[in-house]
Amino acid sequence: MRGIEQRVLRKLQQDFPKDIDLMERGLDSVAKCVQIMINISPMLHKPNVQNNLLNANDEVRSGTVQVICIEHSFTFLKAARLLLLTGYISPSLSCLRTAFESFQNAYICSVRDDQAIRFIKGNEINRKVDVIYPQQLDTNLGRQIKNILAMYGVHPNFNAIEMQALFEGSVFTKENYTTYKFMFIRNVWSYNMMVVLLLDYLLERNQKLIEEVPEAPEIARELVQYIEDSEKQLEKLSNK
Repeated sequence: MRGIEQRVLRKLQQDFPKDIDLMERGLDSVAKCVQIMINISPMLHKPNVQNNLLNANDEVRSGTVQVICIEHSFTFLKAARLLLLTGYISPSLSCLRTAFESFQNAYICSVRDDQAIRFIKGNEINRKVDVIYPQQLDTNLGRQIKNILAMYGVHPNFNAIEMQALFEGSVFTKENYTTYKFMFIRNVWSYNMMVVLLLDYLLERNQKLIEEVPEAPEIARELVQYIEDSEKQLEKLSNK
């Protein structure tokens, strides 16, 4: 890690210790859940996974592909966290969008075996197929999140470039503290939203996870409360 990134990390840890602590605990709960899902997926512990999945029954194949996509989503959540805490807030949002799309792919493959087969064969999953999404992936909410992430973090448009420049220009400038705080809290809001959606989805579909990770439901509630509180905080900051 370069010097400037270390300075940003130390500054954020100093200014937002509680925010970062909740981020870490939320990600840790997701990590534990994902590891349990991998451990109880026998197809992932055998050689020639691709061929075995193609020859497996529909239920095993779809369930295993869901775990693979969830793990991919988790990987990009980790990347988003690292980028956010070292000051790369626009690239962080790009990783969050990939995490969301992998989460969406996981659900699609869990209910559409044809899409699971496409994935195993190396083809792109069709996210326009007809499926009834769970509440965590409700199409309206999903579209809203993806639009936010696209506007500020994915495409090299003015909004994304401006956001990164404003953060870099305010993080070490006392006069611009309000801008710096607003931008960090807004990005933590996006991050925690993604974490709580994924965590809630996992807990809802596998009671074993609640037994194995008993702290996860309470952390999910803390994340929801943080999201609600930060929305009020952002409104106040935007009026300053």
